[in-house]
Amino acid sequence: MGPLTRRSPHHGVCSAFASALLLVALAFFILPGVAHAQGSDTTRVSRNSVATDSLAPADAQETLPDTVAVDTTGARRPDRDGPFRPLPFVTVSPGRTIIDTLSARLSASSVSEIVGRTEGAFFYDVGPEGWPHGVSLLGLPPRATSFWLEERRFHDPVSGRPRYDLTPLALLEPLRVGTDLAGDPIAVYADGQSYGGVEPLTQIRYRRDSNGFSRVDVLHTQKREFSLFGPPGILDIEFGYGGATASGEYTPGTEFDKYRGFLGRVRYRTGEWAVGINNFAIRHRVAAHGGIPPAQGVFQSVYLRTLGQPRYETAFRQTVRNDLTARVRGPMIPGLPSAQASLTWSSDTFDFTTGYGETGAASDTSWVVKTNALHGALTQPLQIGPHRLSIIGRTRIQSRARGTTLSSGGRRAELHASIRDSVRAAGINWILEAGAHGTETQPFYPSASVRAETRPFGTNLFAGARLTGQRYAWMETSGFEGFVEPIDDPVSSQTIVLEAGLQRSLGPFDIGIRGYAHEQRNPVDLYATTNDMTPAAARSDTVEVLSADTPFRQAGLVVDLGWRTQARRGFYARVTGTAHEFLNANASVLHARVSRTLPSLHARGAIGARFLLFQDLIFDARIGGRMWSEMSSRLFHTPTGRLAVPPLNAPEPSLLSRPINSPLIGPDGVLDVNIDIDLYGATLFFTFENVLGGTEADFGSILIPTYPLPDQQFRFGVYWAIFD
Repeated sequence: MGPLTRRSPHHGVCSAFASALLLVALAFFILPGVAHAQGSDTTRVSRNSVATDSLAPADAQETLPDTVAVDTTGARRPDRDGPFRPLPFVTVSPGRTIIDTLSARLSASSVSEIVGRTEGAFFYDVGPEGWPHGVSLLGLPPRATSFWLEERRFHDPVSGRPRYDLTPLALLEPLRVGTDLAGDPIAVYADGQSYGGVEPLTQIRYRRDSNGFSRVDVLHTQKREFSLFGPPGILDIEFGYGGATASGEYTPGTEFDKYRGFLGRVRYRTGEWAVGINNFAIRHRVAAHGGIPPAQGVFQSVYLRTLGQPRYETAFRQTVRNDLTARVRGPMIPGLPSAQASLTWSSDTFDFTTGYGETGAASDTSWVVKTNALHGALTQPLQIGPHRLSIIGRTRIQSRARGTTLSSGGRRAELHASIRDSVRAAGINWILEAGAHGTETQPFYPSASVRAETRPFGTNLFAGARLTGQRYAWMETSGFEGFVEPIDDPVSSQTIVLEAGLQRSLGPFDIGIRGYAHEQRNPVDLYATTNDMTPAAARSDTVEVLSADTPFRQAGLVVDLGWRTQARRGFYARVTGTAHEFLNANASVLHARVSRTLPSLHARGAIGARFLLFQDLIFDARIGGRMWSEMSSRLFHTPTGRLAVPPLNAPEPSLLSRPINSPLIGPDGVLDVNIDIDLYGATLFFTFENVLGGTEADFGSILIPTYPLPDQQFRFGVYWAIFD
């Protein structure tokens, strides 16, 4: 263990992130002179340019979103559907775009990674590809975020976890984040791609990394003029396929054994009606080891791949899911604008194989639960004077077919109804929403939100408030035998969120400030049940669902600074920092435990340069990184993929200078190098992640205890759009 002593006690910020901060400082104070000499190089980057990857302003222009946003983002090519304009389907995605770029053209590896770039978000990176990473938005726990795939809530029916890991980026429009249509505190919206041209289009996205990961996604679209029952119409046909596999850093233990996804979509649209049917089938099988136990009692040994051996290295989680959706849009009620309705039948089979027999802890066991669900959605827009209204309904009926994991429970149902209004009054854009919701555990709970936006003197100002509830996952009330102890008495939970901020551009500089505060009443979460002295790698084997009697009160401030972030050529830089505070951490032990799950300070930044070569090649190179202050983070619960709150004073040394019983990790950070090349519609990605990890300067980094981030991982990818 001799080499372990070479690590500096302040490695996290001083070595892994100091160079990035220095480069950012140079960008702001030295390079502006170079930028002014570039003249016309401040040309704005187009919406689909790779240059807008992680540095595009996530919320640079808080414009009033449409109550019902038509999926016309197919404007990547002019809409030439024919002499008439066919009726499009609509999507209801409140909020703002996270990154205003087609998702397939980003170098990001997953939906959760893009969500983690939202202002004020903290990304709980587990490490391996295909694993269920978590995201905290505005300091809220990961379970507070709903994930919507088109018009259905795309969560695991047993654990309640958002299934970011099942959703291929190649199929999606830019992701959005905003208020939740079903009454949760916050939501992420993912809509399928919409293409407005008439030529056949094939999109290919391929990625590979140095740890044996490879993935390919293909989406093919064709349109044909087709007349059915008289009126002219357009027939859209789409086929998609995705496949992935990975060996991982530790074999066995971290394999991404198999991903297979199939999409089929047929839509027929006339001038007044649109009907469609699509099927999305997925098989996802990934290793589910229980962490890397420290060797010889020294926690830093988890970073040494030659010593590390995963606990339960033969454990696996598998999901087999199929979603069949029928949609229709048209004048369903005479005299009113076209409404849209959809019905989705979903089948999900969850399989967890423990792999515990290898350690003698228990016998190898396969836990299986199969569920079927019916999702319904209805959207009716209205125009009353200056008010743009939408009446929105969402419902889900879910029943357990058979299984071995849940101790109780049968059919579950929920119903959500809301009305949304967008209006401009007194020079201010107003977005108002009110809803009523019901589930088995909470027969009724309300939701309401208000948001105001205005632009005086070239400055975007916004403020908002919302009251929401929080649904229970099936396992939180029924349990997961041997792994999850359910809550004794489900209580109604409410969350109040306040936000305010501004954005302003001053020449080549952009500044954004966002403040938030929220109170969670009867907050519910997963907590590790083992005692404080349980070894680090074993503390998340069993968790319990608990509710605090006293509200959680938290607040934060997000500052976003950019310099020439949308310039087509030349240097640019961006830094986003978040300060977060738990206001009543001393109210109880549960408060103290949750207060340590987030760092008080975390930031993300990058500096780069773009070049236009030969009028056709766009070259974008940047050095970026992220850092975080000390925290206890969250524990990864292997059977369910959920993140749990760790004990208060468990031994978790992360730096050699700390006492052996320190419960905190960090401060720490990682440094990445990215190169994107755009040429004739094709985009190449080259990424070198955690470049200092595994060196004398930095043994490694960790965000989830006993799950180290990969060291010096190289990624390559290509996106290619082929017309005709």
